[in-house]
Amino acid sequence: MLKPLGDLSEIGTCANMLGNAYAAAGKHKSAVKSLEQALAVGKQIGDANIQMEASHQLSDLYHRLGDADKALRYASTCTGLFCS
Repeated sequence: MLKPLGDLSEIGTCANMLGNAYAAAGKHKSAVKSLEQALAVGKQIGDANIQMEASHQLSDLYHRLGDADKALRYASTCTGLFCS
């Protein structure tokens, strides 16, 4: 888990990248943790791009894991951010 030491936007971006790396390495629990952190930071600072990236990656990860309900939930979140 990343600890805020500076710019929260950078923390959110790094958490997204770390989540993607964990997912690629098959470390799904760590990926979810990092992507959820990115999503929370994005919400905290009102950065829709960070939120959309995290939601998209979470949707993709849950889809690959066979959890259609969570995949759809995060995809809907991403779509809602894009359309607002």
